[in-house]
Amino acid sequence: MDKLLNLNEMDMDTLREVGNIGVGNAATALSKVLNKKIKIVVPETKFIPLNQFSQEFGSPDRLVTAVYFKIQGDVAGESVFLFTHEDTLKLIDLLMGRELGSTKIIDDLNISALKEMTNIFSGAYLTALSNLINLKILPSIPHIANDMLQSLFDFVLAKVSTYATNILTVKTKINIEGNDIGGDFMLFFEVESYKRILEALTNKYGIERQA
Repeated sequence: MDKLLNLNEMDMDTLREVGNIGVGNAATALSKVLNKKIKIVVPETKFIPLNQFSQEFGSPDRLVTAVYFKIQGDVAGESVFLFTHEDTLKLIDLLMGRELGSTKIIDDLNISALKEMTNIFSGAYLTALSNLINLKILPSIPHIANDMLQSLFDFVLAKVSTYATNILTVKTKINIEGNDIGGDFMLFFEVESYKRILEALTNKYGIERQA
């Protein structure tokens, strides 16, 4: 649980349901854009402490691809969509209609395909959350980096350590025409935004919480 948000089990169930709705919408949109059969499931949604980042996502020297964007609108924060390097190459092949194993490097064309896919996913997820709590929540233009996990953690820590102690992690499994790709969708909200989300959830469900 996140002490700052003081979330209870009902809130976590709600966030899980939002994830399911969001990725369902994302799968439908991606299927239409790419003309491929796509299914996305959320096996797990949970909060993890920032200081357990590396334990959750692997060794510091692990090569990963991260898609980063700011969260804007009525709430503010940051988000990161994280893939292993191997799954990134596989995902690019599937998005581009190539034979698996074809992509060896991540060039500008491949980055463009990743941005389109993550734009659709993040937009669908944040739209589902926005509709749930009646607040405008929008993603910025995404930025993509390929680097060691430790470098990513240092970047995230520099961005969010002043206002966040925990990461909301949405585990995702993307299946494109029978091929599975794993990813981690991470959300960090600023303190005032946490409060607005908490207030919106309280108003919607009439949940009594201890201070």
